[in-house]
Amino acid sequence: MDVEGFLALSQKTLRKEDLFEDVAAKMLKAFADIDRKDDLTALAEGAEDQALSNEIAAAWYSGVSPDPDDLEVLTYTDALMWQAMDYTKPMAYCGGPMGYWADPPES
Repeated sequence: MDVEGFLALSQKTLRKEDLFEDVAAKMLKAFADIDRKDDLTALAEGAEDQALSNEIAAAWYSGVSPDPDDLEVLTYTDALMWQAMDYTKPMAYCGGPMGYWADPPES
């Protein structure tokens, strides 16, 4: 399992094409650090593992490492939760020019 393979597996699992390769590289390393690389390869080759699929989704949506003993933030602003919660934005992330919040959103 290499970064391109993990990215393809993630895209298939999440049914999303707009995932970042640099984030995938960090996530693959985090999964490898908890000895899940062979499990990822098996999943990519067609094995059924709903728990692992859920772990992949959780890592991409939260941006946090799948290692329960090392909850390193792998990505913050590119975590998929911000796309899912399109009514908000990452804390400390500018939403527009000064006073943008005073105008109602475009519909």
